[in-house]
Amino acid sequence: MTRKRTKKYVIYKNRRPMILSLAYSVLLLCVSFGCVILPLIKDTPFAKTVLCFAAGGLGIAFFCFLIFFYALQLSSKQPALVVSSDGVTVHTMKGRTCFIPRADIVSIKVFGNKKVKYIGFIVDDISSISGIEKRSVEKMIMKNIERELPHVVISGREIYGDVKSIALDIKDILSYGVRRSGTGYPSGNGGES
Repeated sequence: MTRKRTKKYVIYKNRRPMILSLAYSVLLLCVSFGCVILPLIKDTPFAKTVLCFAAGGLGIAFFCFLIFFYALQLSSKQPALVVSSDGVTVHTMKGRTCFIPRADIVSIKVFGNKKVKYIGFIVDDISSISGIEKRSVEKMIMKNIERELPHVVISGREIYGDVKSIALDIKDILSYGVRRSGTGYPSGNGGES
């Protein structure tokens, strides 16, 4: 049995926000440790000691979780978007993954303000999106419908590259099966595999 090889357009996650968030989390973890250690070094009233231990303990737990989360995100090789002639697979930083079949994509929109642009996919039949069985994906789509946004949205902060050229390349691949613009590939091999 021979299997047809399809070319894929891969857009990787933007790592800069994750690195900054990891650095902030480490800094705030140190501050949380300071809250726990300060009452031990300095003679403080009992109420302030308890308050410092509680705030420091919560901070340590929370920022350790964030450090672990961002370290996992940075070590992950999972792309943000994979576009093929079959459709689009979206992996967001919040852990939501869904596949949108090519036949069900009605349109692709770029919207947002000067600071943040978004790529939105308007879908003909929401039930055709695989991954919809996950409550988080279904919840995200329902919120977007209520806000009159495209059904599936990915932030320009999550992806590496120019949002407008990536959206044009996605439209070209889904329309013609090939990339025509020659822009938007973040990797050295042209983003195709």
